[in-house]
Amino acid sequence: MKSVILIRHGTAEDVAADGRDESRELTPEGQREVEGVARGLRTQVPKLHLVASSPAQRAVQTAETVARIFNDPAFIRTDTLASGRRPRDQLGWLWQTPPNEVVALVGHEPDLGNLVALALAGVDWSFHHFAKGGACMLSLPDNAEPATATLQWALTPAQARALAGSP
Repeated sequence: MKSVILIRHGTAEDVAADGRDESRELTPEGQREVEGVARGLRTQVPKLHLVASSPAQRAVQTAETVARIFNDPAFIRTDTLASGRRPRDQLGWLWQTPPNEVVALVGHEPDLGNLVALALAGVDWSFHHFAKGGACMLSLPDNAEPATATLQWALTPAQARALAGSP
């Protein structure tokens, strides 16, 4: 079994300086929010082996913060987590991660919700929405087939921050 924490990026600026969606950065408030969320996640999961991020700047900044709070596990950017990617491709990518490890994926909505729906129920439509900075943890068998995951927990950003004693 492997454990996967899915995290939606924090609050980002509406428009990047270069006008590209992928370049949008976390706002100062979004950065503070992500710090608190990561500290709360750390109370539930003492160690991460890998943090993987969408290549979008707001996701990378979120993932870098999570990695720092978790004492810098391995970190990668992958197009598999880019906005609009198929959840089946993301689930397939998880097959390649080592067994018995804890992996954090930082990405976007509705992609993360779609991945949760596929992993838990084998459906291609989302029934879980991630707020910005929201997270959930799934347990998956090593082959990570659709409808084989178990939901361990789901947290809003406020719930995650409260675990760390942050407002």
